[in-house]
Amino acid sequence: MDDQQRERCRASCEAMAAGETRPDQPDRQVVEALKALATAQTTLTETQRALINAALDAGVSVRRTAAAAGRPVVTVQKWRKDAKELD
Repeated sequence: MDDQQRERCRASCEAMAAGETRPDQPDRQVVEALKALATAQTTLTETQRALINAALDAGVSVRRTAAAAGRPVVTVQKWRKDAKELD
């Protein structure tokens, strides 16, 4: 173990001893960041679904809408079907 590795190990042990981090529990900031990311991803998907349905309502073809959205045609077709079932 070289000096740099020893220093990292020492700093990490000191942090754990001070209660700053525990290897058996994820860091709160990481957990909160992951929750925020999941929420943002859900919001993005919902927004994309709404935009896809608006494009289809405006007469844009399923193939072109899928290409513009970067989604498979099958996904666009399923989302369209789901939206029509809710109406």
